[in-house]
Order: sequence, then C-alpha cells, then structure tokens
Amino acid sequence: MINKKEKYITDEDGQQYVLKYEDKRICGISTGLIGEEVYYPVSEIDTSELILKTTILGFLGVHKFLLGQIMQGLAYIMTCGGAGLLPMLDILSMVTGNYYYIRNDYSNDGLRISEQRYLKGSEKKLPGLIMAIISGIIGFVIANTLYLTFLKGIVEIIGNIVSVADPHVFSVISK
Repeated sequence: MINKKEKYITDEDGQQYVLKYEDKRICGISTGLIGEEVYYPVSEIDTSELILKTTILGFLGVHKFLLGQIMQGLAYIMTCGGAGLLPMLDILSMVTGNYYYIRNDYSNDGLRISEQRYLKGSEKKLPGLIMAIISGIIGFVIANTLYLTFLKGIVEIIGNIVSVADPHVFSVISK
C-alpha cells in the first residue's frame, strides 16, 4: 500500500505546514538535486496582498524588503528588477506556492534561528498570471524610460566630478 502524504498539515498550535522537496545545497549554493520530502512552515503573510505589492513596486524590490531580504531588495533597486523580469518570476512563484523566504528570529540567548517559510499558493491562477504580466510591463517601461534617464544623470555627475578633479583624464581618453 502506498503511503501518500498530505500536501498541507496543521499542528496542534494552528501552524500550517506544506510538503516540499528538500533542496540539496553545497556551501549555500543549490545543486539542482532534489532531496527527500520535508514539511516546511507556511507563512502567515497574505499571498494576494504581497502579489499586489510586487506587481506595483516589484521593480524596486519592495516585496524583498518586506520579507527582510535586504540584499536582494538592493539588487532589485540597482537593476530595476532585472528590467521587470525578476518580480514577474517572483509573482509566478507566489501563485504556484513555490515562493519561499528565510525568516530570522532570535532566541532569548541572542541566537539567530533561521527558518525557511513558503507562501501559500493562490487558488485562482489567472489573476496571478495577469498580475505577473502587468509587473513585467511596468518594470520594462520604468527601466527603459525613467531608470535610463536616472543612470545618464549619475554618469554625467560622476564625469563632472572626475573632470574637475583631474582634467587630463578626458583629454587622454579623447586622443
């Protein structure tokens, strides 16, 4: 007889868990190999609300900052969310229930306890797909208009600072 495990279970404290395959990692880097099935805690964050925030401000990494992933949020800001591609992929992961983040808590002793938590997937997939497309369009438009203008301004400012500091730099380059 096959022992089929349930996808979602709830413990006596009301914490919900989801069944996922463990990701095999070496030095923190995913190997792409799949491990055994493990129950992970489900996040208490409302998936629909996070999808909406990601759709509108995903190119700035707002959803990453809300989940405590500061470095990833900064990478989204610097790349304008990979021109809208990264938030779009995040939304698709949220809709399917494959989006997770690391939640850090601290014990009374000051020890950090890290726990991988999954967002619960959306029951309605079509609105999430539409939101992903909208997010991609917003990120692409912002990256190709405002963001490029912003980068040109920064390059001009840096060029002015360098030329004032050492006027021979641009004379050597122009020869």
